[in-house]
Amino acid sequence: MEETILCLRRLWGEDPADFGGRFAQTLGSRLYPRPAQPIPIVVAARRPGMLRLAARLADGWNCPLPAELDAGLAAIERCGRDRGSIEVSAYVVTVPGANDDEARRALVRAGRAAQAFGDVERHHLFGSPGRMLDRIADFLRRRVDHLVLDVRGTPHEEAVDLLAREVLSRLDGYQPPVGS
Repeated sequence: MEETILCLRRLWGEDPADFGGRFAQTLGSRLYPRPAQPIPIVVAARRPGMLRLAARLADGWNCPLPAELDAGLAAIERCGRDRGSIEVSAYVVTVPGANDDEARRALVRAGRAAQAFGDVERHHLFGSPGRMLDRIADFLRRRVDHLVLDVRGTPHEEAVDLLAREVLSRLDGYQPPVGS
């Protein structure tokens, strides 16, 4: 992975480009069309070695398990990477409902695979619009820049409509309840 990142950056920035590694090599390569601006490299990682790689070389880090967000951010900072210099995203299973009971039924329909990324009700976007707003506010407080939504248990069209109408439209200026 490290060599791939270094090789890509060389290809995007030099013409011709040379890179010699154990797994990635290029000699006199030209890449056309060249990107007009640097392409951000985002590394999804949760294990120590990959977190170190993300801290050293990536423009962004994607947290694949929201329950591990704080530990991952701490690991990246321990590597000497300033939190403000890396974009942070979180992969979140998204199970919306008009209310929590409806969302629980959707979670049952989603099956066990939805729980492969941790406790959906506690760490992901789950439940009523108000509950999801509070969860998004928590991610914002923890300085997550982007959320990658993986809708489960509800037809995508219905989920997108509910999220747009009842959650995202209310996010601007949203203040979570005290103590949440």
